Amino acid sequence: MLHGIFELKPETALVIGGMSFRAFSGNEEFRNRRTHMCVPNKGPIPVGRYYIVDRPQGRFNVFENAVKGDWFALYAKDRFIDDERWCDGVLRGQFRLHPKGPRGISEGCITLERKSDFYVLHRLLRTTVTEEIPGTKIMSYGTVQVS
Repeated sequence: MLHGIFELKPETALVIGGMSFRAFSGNEEFRNRRTHMCVPNKGPIPVGRYYIVDRPQGRFNVFENAVKGDWFALYAKDRFIDDERWCDGVLRGQFRLHPKGPRGISEGCITLERKSDFYVLHRLLRTTVTEEIPGTKIMSYGTVQVS
């Protein structure tokens, strides 16, 4: 299981497995600004520890699975290990670890600047030993500490 860090600051990177990947979280004026982490759909991922897990699959959608099939989900290590967390009375969720797409947005995900970097990280995570998250049946590739 790998352990990484992601600091919310103007120029930041996801550091994991001895590697560093340029990344960002949030959109526009909210990007990487921890003071705006509770703003839905625009603010960055809230501070805390997250498990890196397989992205849950919803309805079958050929386009979505082709584009998002390699993404990972980030489940907060909080009271309930799931796809949501509370942030100052605001419910946030569906945090993902993914490469930057054509629109260049991040709705609170950890978004890697380069697709090639994402696939290096993807291989690293997929080849690591997973562990079951305590109290669940969910397997985790590792954790990310957001600060």
